[in-house]
Amino acid sequence: MRIFIGTILLRLGIAFALLYPAVMSFVNPDKWTALLPPVLTALIAPKNLLMILAGYNLLFAILILVKPDPGWAICGILFVTFIALAVLGYRDLDLVYQNISVGLATLALGLFGKTRG
Repeated sequence: MRIFIGTILLRLGIAFALLYPAVMSFVNPDKWTALLPPVLTALIAPKNLLMILAGYNLLFAILILVKPDPGWAICGILFVTFIALAVLGYRDLDLVYQNISVGLATLALGLFGKTRG
């Protein structure tokens, strides 16, 4: 039962970390484009990159919330994403700490497995 509750809390935390920037990037895109890593904005226009990342975040938030077992594939992709964002966003330590924390929570969700009680 504890693992079940812990897994639900991990799912909610990870989903919130994905949904908030996705929704807010539509509400205030200028604020969020300023947070994008320069190495990525040199390759893709900031507004386009923001919309791509928002779609990515929405997709994975939904998968984390609705799949009974998110599996290693989803958790692995998200873990790599959050760690990559931490490395690419090294100039903003607040984002680095947040991304490492959520990345580790995602890895823990992969270890817990299914959420059925």
